[in-house]
Amino acid sequence: LSEHCPEACIAGDVVDSKGDVVGQHDGIAFYTIGQKRGYRCSLPGAVVVDIDTLNNHLVVGADSDLYKNNLLIHRCNIVDSDELLASSDVRVVVRGLGRNPEGFAQRIIPTTDGYHIALDSPAWAVALGQPVVLYRGNRVIGGGIIKSSY
Repeated sequence: LSEHCPEACIAGDVVDSKGDVVGQHDGIAFYTIGQKRGYRCSLPGAVVVDIDTLNNHLVVGADSDLYKNNLLIHRCNIVDSDELLASSDVRVVVRGLGRNPEGFAQRIIPTTDGYHIALDSPAWAVALGQPVVLYRGNRVIGGGIIKSSY
């Protein structure tokens, strides 16, 4: 990593949600959303809730801060957008490590470069770049990449 992406391997600050410095990290390339160890932090029980690449900060908070009800996905590949938007039984699976539950989309709204998906139950520790797969029954009807979540 230090050869191919040296700017992401520079030590920096660990901050809380207000931006107060609460510790240090060894380079943002070495951490992921939901991580609880491997960085120095004065807040007991803190987990990485965001990675601020612009400022080289790890943002930490409580485990409960990791639950997101909405996903914005882009770089989508949808089999039939009419079926996707008309269906009330689209199952949403966020791929990756962690406790991401499979759930259903409450609402799917097209955006200029993808879709906004409101989940019926929150997903845990979703991160930028994770793939999302959309199913109806056993059929894959589309997918995309997480652009943001809230």
